[in-house]
This record gives sequence, C-alpha cells and structure tokens, in this order.
Amino acid sequence: MFQKLPIIIPRKQGLLTRQELAQYLQVGYGAVPNIARRFKLGEVDAHYPERLVWRNLLGWLPRTTQGEQLLRTQLQDINWVSQTLGPAPSTIRNDIQNGSWGFALGVQLGDTSAARPPRTRRWWPAEILAEQDGTQVEVFHHVRPYRINERSQSILNQFPSINEAHEKHPEDKGELAWLFTDNAGPPENGPR
Repeated sequence: MFQKLPIIIPRKQGLLTRQELAQYLQVGYGAVPNIARRFKLGEVDAHYPERLVWRNLLGWLPRTTQGEQLLRTQLQDINWVSQTLGPAPSTIRNDIQNGSWGFALGVQLGDTSAARPPRTRRWWPAEILAEQDGTQVEVFHHVRPYRINERSQSILNQFPSINEAHEKHPEDKGELAWLFTDNAGPPENGPR
C-alpha cells in the first residue's frame, strides 16, 4: 500500500512551489497560504523549504537521502488511515478527541477555532505504517513540530493577541508606542 502513494519531488531542489505543497498536503491551492502562516512556513522566492515543512508540520527531519524520499510521500487523510488500520473515520475522530487514539495523531491543518471542527487532519504514511508494524522509522530525527497557540490562531486578526501581549508587558511597546496613545506629541525623552 505504501508503494502506491505519490511522492512529491520539488522541481527546485529542497523548495516546494505552492502547487507542490498543496499536492503534498492534499489540500486546495487556496488553502496553502493560511496553512503556511499558521505553521510558520516562510516563503523563499515564492517557494516553501521542504525541511521547514517536515519539521514544523510533522516533527521529523531526515538523516539520509532514503529518509528524504520517505518524507516526500504525500500526506494522507483520515480515509487512508481508516483503510490501513481498520477503524471507521468517525471512530478515529472520536478516539482522537477523547485522547484514546493509539497511533500518531497526524497534523491538523485546519483552523480549530472555527464553529465546526475542521476535517483537514493529515498523516505521514511511514509513521502510521511503522506503528502498525510495531517498528521504528530509523532514518529520521524526531524534532518538536511547530505548535499553534489555539487561543490566538486567527490569521486574519492578530491584533487581540498583540494587544494582550502589550498589556502584560508594557515595557516592550518600543519607542514608537507614543504614536498610539491619546497624547498629541512624543514623550519628553522620546524622538522629535
């Protein structure tokens, strides 16, 4: 089953285009910018670095070229996990929600602050298959993936979290903070 899954090989070495990243994640082309912002996948010349994608989304970095090839395997959705492991998608979702899922949780690509839970969780096939066989994926370093702060994950409006940070630490507002106060001019010791 693993051999039949698509491998996404970037045209530019180590850099995925937006289309390639959409294929890798199995999401629409339009979903990529939001996912990239949520997971801090900085663009380099309109491309996304593969290693940053692997690290921030999956928490894995390759040790070998074989590891790179395995990480290039297209991420799979809940239907693939269901077909591979047996439980129905609804059972998998419930087990994840209840904390009783015994396999890798995958990565939730969707915005979890929406009214309905997103259905954009993806899994890295090599991890699921290794867990199914009771083996380890030896050609990788496990690293901490990027974790989104669920309280302030709205991409469209980050001002509440910025304001909250400034209220907690007013000394960090910087020397231009006077521009945003009710006072008409700069402070006595500020720039003129």
